[in-house]
Amino acid sequence: MTPEELDAALRTITEHEELYRRGLDPESVSGYHYTLQDDGSFLAPGGFTRPRIEEGHSVYTRSLRSHVMVRKHSRFRSNKIHRQPAMELAYVYSGHAVKNVNGNVVDLQQGQVIIVDFQTLHNTMPLGEDDILIVMQFDRNLFRSGFINLLGEDSILTSFIVRSMIKDASHDGYLIFHSEKSRRLPLFMNEFLCEHFDPSPRNEDMIAGLLAVIAAELACVHEDDVTSSYEPHGAMVPKLLRYIEHEYKDCTLKDAAEVFSLAPDSISRILKREVGSTFNQLVQQQRINMAKRLLVEGTLPVTGVARQVGYENMTHFYRLFQNAVGMSPSAYKKQAAEDARLDESCI
Repeated sequence: MTPEELDAALRTITEHEELYRRGLDPESVSGYHYTLQDDGSFLAPGGFTRPRIEEGHSVYTRSLRSHVMVRKHSRFRSNKIHRQPAMELAYVYSGHAVKNVNGNVVDLQQGQVIIVDFQTLHNTMPLGEDDILIVMQFDRNLFRSGFINLLGEDSILTSFIVRSMIKDASHDGYLIFHSEKSRRLPLFMNEFLCEHFDPSPRNEDMIAGLLAVIAAELACVHEDDVTSSYEPHGAMVPKLLRYIEHEYKDCTLKDAAEVFSLAPDSISRILKREVGSTFNQLVQQQRINMAKRLLVEGTLPVTGVARQVGYENMTHFYRLFQNAVGMSPSAYKKQAAEDARLDESCI
């Protein structure tokens, strides 16, 4: 499937959409019935484990490895305010979409993304013919852990941004990404949708890779949103974390204070308040992260890895690694090698 073929498919009026446009009751058309809950709210049907595939309805598919279901939201129909038994990511492919989330009316523009948290009350107002909304549903636990796994665990900045995203979504029930000016996101989304709706022989690997770059781009967008929304000192957090990522081998709090023209105590307070860790704790965390990466690569002995990430005292390195990872560096390297051999045997 080419992007042009995808665009034509998404804009084609389906049989159900034509009936909705004529004013027929959506539930009588699709058999998509909501369940009334004890608190008076409605629960969307199916849940995460039973994807709905209906002839003539919007495309609805599931990727087994990535644990994501994808559909085009039907146009011209209204749906009840309901709770979804999954995390939902909605992307405005074309036009705009108005959603009611926890009583807040949100008008999403083309290119923007919204994440709606598990069990959050929401609905989507009827979409016009040019309004194309793509909805992805993720298992909640897999979404929370998987986002960080997709992006990698060796970046303290990435971890901070992703946890900030999840925290904001959980607090308000939703999180908007102001990605309408992103050059990359439409490209990544188009490739993802082409692969999802027209699978290639390496579909699962392609889906996992494309989800990773989509997640990375959303993290970049959220970093910009976070930076612009912070107070002046709070806006320093991403810069401080990036500095630690680059200079973790030998940086000190005094060095950082000179680079950013801030008092050492101010840096400590900012990081403790916004990230929950001190400067030195973050330096140690990044060193351990990089040590794990080098151990997985397997080209250096453990002593070489320790020195590469800034440790001369092997006893100190072993103790910190054991406390952080739950096993010794040698055991971690051995386990990584065994996992790599197992992966090769499965190919």
